[in-house]
Amino acid sequence: MVQQAAEKTFMYISLKEETYVLAFGGLSDSFDSLAADYEAILKNIQFNQ
Repeated sequence: MVQQAAEKTFMYISLKEETYVLAFGGLSDSFDSLAADYEAILKNIQFNQ
């Protein structure tokens, strides 16, 4: 069995009386290189109110 380290980060967003959790994760050796992807995802998220 091959073991690989992973990293993750969570972002909590409160809108009105609801809380949303966004989770991003990946392998440790490539996690930081995915930051631009996470930024693009965050810029394009929309919540229906």
